[in-house]
Amino acid sequence: MSKKSRKEAEQPDAFITFSDKVIKWVEVHYRSMFTFIGVIVVGGALLAGYQFFSKRSEMKAMQALYGYEKKLSDKIEQLEKSDAEGIAEESEDKDKKVAKNEDSKKLEKTPEVLKQNLAEEISELKNFISSHKGTRAAFVGRLTVAQTYSDFGMDQEALEVLNQGTTSFSKDSLFYGLIHQRIGAALASVDQCESANEHFIKITEQASLGLLHPEAYLNTALCYEKLKQLDKAEELYKKVASEFSETDAGRSAKTYSRLLKMKTMSENR
Repeated sequence: MSKKSRKEAEQPDAFITFSDKVIKWVEVHYRSMFTFIGVIVVGGALLAGYQFFSKRSEMKAMQALYGYEKKLSDKIEQLEKSDAEGIAEESEDKDKKVAKNEDSKKLEKTPEVLKQNLAEEISELKNFISSHKGTRAAFVGRLTVAQTYSDFGMDQEALEVLNQGTTSFSKDSLFYGLIHQRIGAALASVDQCESANEHFIKITEQASLGLLHPEAYLNTALCYEKLKQLDKAEELYKKVASEFSETDAGRSAKTYSRLLKMKTMSENR
């Protein structure tokens, strides 16, 4: 990860999202503030799209997708759990190796690591998406590929995947909320917070997408703070902390509100 800032140190839990709760594995770093884990987002998508499984073709497509996603997640898990000697793979010049964090012994997720270790799995998922256009399975696969790119620091590639082809969903569909949450997260990761907030607001405008509201409001507040619109950020932090106090987003908003006050006080001295 090349870009770090004071916010990265102060806000390690930012941009908690729907799938954070579903799969309970989150990489705590700056980019993950603006993202959620797409690899297992299929869990939420399956719940939201249960009605689609009555169609045999959709069922078969989702079953096929599961195989590709499992292969990808298993490979990532293998890389994360391996010791440096086990996960190190030489690049063509035989000099670059997968880095090992000496404390956590976890894989350092970089574009180079993805290209060296996951190219086959990503390619298979992209081929699946192309051959199943128009299905909900392809939609979920697109989220998975985009999320994987973001996890490995390739946010621009994530946006390209999300913008390749569109599928129409009604505004009260969880699919609608998930795609806007994901696009907003990717935009925020490349410092396009104004555009990102347009997508987060599309979620909070829909009462039926209440499950996604805490994270969407929190994401919006964090973008406001990044845009130096501190009054708007503080207002939303308080809203999330008050109305969603029992959620991860609510607890995080309380922390960020406190940090913002400390920052403001320090700057006014």
